[in-house]
Amino acid sequence: MLSKSKRREKARYQKMGYKELSKVHWVQRKGRIINMKNLRRFLLLISILLITVAMTACGKSEKSNAEIEEDVVKNDYIISIYELKINNFEVEKRQTNQNDKTDYVWVSVTASNGLFEYSSSYEIQYTLYNAGWELEDFFQTTAQATPFEATINQDIADQKISYEFEEYGFIERETDLDNGRDIFYYEATEVDGLIKTNYDVSLTYQFEMGEWNVLELKKDQTAQTWDVDGTWTYEDENCNYEITIYSVDTKNRTVQLEYTIEAQSMSSNSNGIRDIEYSYNSYYQPVLGLYKNGEKPVSDGSGIRYYEIIIFKLTGDELGLEVNNKWLYRQ
Repeated sequence: MLSKSKRREKARYQKMGYKELSKVHWVQRKGRIINMKNLRRFLLLISILLITVAMTACGKSEKSNAEIEEDVVKNDYIISIYELKINNFEVEKRQTNQNDKTDYVWVSVTASNGLFEYSSSYEIQYTLYNAGWELEDFFQTTAQATPFEATINQDIADQKISYEFEEYGFIERETDLDNGRDIFYYEATEVDGLIKTNYDVSLTYQFEMGEWNVLELKKDQTAQTWDVDGTWTYEDENCNYEITIYSVDTKNRTVQLEYTIEAQSMSSNSNGIRDIEYSYNSYYQPVLGLYKNGEKPVSDGSGIRYYEIIIFKLTGDELGLEVNNKWLYRQ
């Protein structure tokens, strides 16, 4: 039974238009009667929902290792093009900042197929958006491919050398799989007109991300020979030239020869076999002077020097010797 004060309070509420509810207080808002106990439950539920939404927005899970590995495969074309299988995936370090909504991940990967092993490392940045963590930046810091074997056979290397030299001979092969290099060594001869030049040649292949490619072809000159030995002559009604060449020393730039020259301007001979130095003209043709009686040239007072000029035309379409614009032929 209600006390006297409670009865007065009930009467007052009823007079104001409120209906009785079982032993609880009541409120009226916009014409609705709400049980205060149910109201507290409702407010508590709303609070829980708001906290859950806030935590979901601020605390969405970062990318898992499996998701990061998937991003690596998608963004490193070497892995996809050569169909590499991931052998090892490692997150070396990670820096996640919920306040800045950033996640920095440092990753290393090793992968392989039947031809080579691939090692690479990356710096990856994720950013938190409403939809979740998304890839923002992908940067590869290192990459190296190590072949399991050298696949360039000697026939391929020989063919490359044959394009460069008329004559060649294989010496040896040096393979360095750790550094991805395969080097073929040759002795080779380059023929240019009457000049033969001998070289030590190295042909280097470099393995670059799944393929062997030519890195360089290097040649070091070891010797040079001129095919000019023999007797060379020219004769017409005004002159007669006869030059016999015994040898050429390209290292010391000398020619061993003897000659006889009969012309209107002079007649001369070498007085036996002589070694004469040669030089090069502006066309890079070897040139030497044939002196009167084998002596150094002197002036006769009119500015004329008594010697003939011999030009070794060793390259180009014309092969042979030229003396004072006269073309000599080898006998």
